Amino acid sequence: MPFALLVALTAAGSLGTQLVTPVLLGLATAFEASQGQAVIAMALFLAGLGAGQLFYGPLSDRYGRRKVLLVGLAVFVLTSLVVCFSQNLETLLSGRLLQGLGAATGIPIARAILRDCHGPGKTAGRLGFLKAAMILVTMLAPPPGGWLEAAWG
Repeated sequence: MPFALLVALTAAGSLGTQLVTPVLLGLATAFEASQGQAVIAMALFLAGLGAGQLFYGPLSDRYGRRKVLLVGLAVFVLTSLVVCFSQNLETLLSGRLLQGLGAATGIPIARAILRDCHGPGKTAGRLGFLKAAMILVTMLAPPPGGWLEAAWG
């Protein structure tokens, strides 16, 4: 698997949190909710992201990396559409939880693929690049999130 694809899979979780950060106030306004309720959308995504990592690794060991990765990415894409077209806060919040579960697939599976392909000697250095990609996405994703909110609300 190309290393750039592994980087993209790993960065999906950070992207899902950081794109939403600048629009939390807009979410509260759009759904006539408090800012605290809007922040719950972020917390639920992070809960799904954290919980998903616990089971995607063992599932990919048992059923194969590709199958589990495709299922997780499908969950991420489908729930992204649900979140995008949410008409109420409850749908948005449940969609964000499931979106986090789907986004979690890339983190443990990308690491497992690196370990499978490169062995212990080269894996450590490449894991550093994956972590750097997550940090880079964390720094670069908020402005596009704000631009999207300014353009489409």
